[in-house]
Amino acid sequence: MTKTLFEHLSPDTGQKRVLALDGGGVKGILTLGMLKVLEDELRRRAHGAASFRLSDYYDLIGGTSTGAIISSGLALGLSVDELIALYQRLGPEVFGKNAGDGVFLQSKFESKKLRRALHSVLSTKTIGSEDLKTGLAIHAKRIDTGSAWVVTNHPLGIFYDPPGDSGTFPNKRYRLTDLVLASAAAPTFFDEITIDIEFDDKRRPIQKGYFVDGAVSANNNPSMQLFMLALEPSYKFGWKVGCGQFDDDVVRHRRAPAER
Repeated sequence: MTKTLFEHLSPDTGQKRVLALDGGGVKGILTLGMLKVLEDELRRRAHGAASFRLSDYYDLIGGTSTGAIISSGLALGLSVDELIALYQRLGPEVFGKNAGDGVFLQSKFESKKLRRALHSVLSTKTIGSEDLKTGLAIHAKRIDTGSAWVVTNHPLGIFYDPPGDSGTFPNKRYRLTDLVLASAAAPTFFDEITIDIEFDDKRRPIQKGYFVDGAVSANNNPSMQLFMLALEPSYKFGWKVGCGQFDDDVVRHRRAPAER
């Protein structure tokens, strides 16, 4: 049965399920092949309901790099087949021709081509979009401060909707396309992604953040970070650990061999 976003995120609505998706570039198609088997089986258990999606089953879906692309699509309620179709376009459109040498002067591939391909799915939706069906976490690395970022759609998060006079841009207003591009900006393969992160009282940007692939941090496999999101009180999820709750239902896909 389809849950509301509140039901997915609330600690009081039963057992929670977490899906963690690693990076690995265009080889994310391998991840999707495994997810298709999973979705088909869960759909069968749901009596073959054609409308079933993995966002109905998982309460928090998080990913890094190519995993961020897949996670965002799944959290928006896309089927695995729809994401497979996206990746079949991504291959030739984004990775079909090198743009540079990928060493010092120019990245191998063009970020604008990836942005264009992602726009067909993510459009101008933000992390606070009501179109998100379940919990979502996107991981990136901010290189100007050295900090690993995890941005979620949990409305109680400290940076989700801070006071207007804080100067901090609310997480809920970040566009999914920008966050996913930041998470997937693998050094030498794509250029770093610049995002405005602080504004003055007239809403003029006064500080920028420079981001690269979340795999540059320890979150290429984001399962531990997602576990912390669920259990660490400061993240406000407030979920509880117990026998069986996180043993069998946290699905972790190992990273596909990366081009880099």
